[in-house]
Amino acid sequence: AWDEFCYLGDCEGVLGRRYDVTIISASVPTNGDYDAFGGAPDLTVVFGTSSTDACRTSTIADVFSASWDEFCGFVFGDGGNFEIGLFDVDVTSDDLIAGWRWEGSDALIDLVRAYGQTLTQTSGVENVNYRVDPAF
Repeated sequence: AWDEFCYLGDCEGVLGRRYDVTIISASVPTNGDYDAFGGAPDLTVVFGTSSTDACRTSTIADVFSASWDEFCGFVFGDGGNFEIGLFDVDVTSDDLIAGWRWEGSDALIDLVRAYGQTLTQTSGVENVNYRVDPAF
């Protein structure tokens, strides 16, 4: 069916199930304008299905590329969305460097069907590498 994927020989409906999303790494260009006095950004990734159901990686200070291998579990619902945002953490507020959004059931189903693969989202020259795995 259009809303299923097969995992370990069993086909399952995608929506309404829990998935672990792992943030693996991210990188930004070395010539960006990140901090008031120059220098590398303090990178963190915020990801989730809404602002109230989101996770945040640890912050890695003063780097142009970072590795995490940190995950959170989410339930993808019918008509829902999923977002990943790459931020520079600053004293007064976090600055969004790049962001990606999957909106609607079809987009979430396509995201889940790529389970187990390291996926890359790129915006210009910024990128985030991540993986989606079924948690059932």
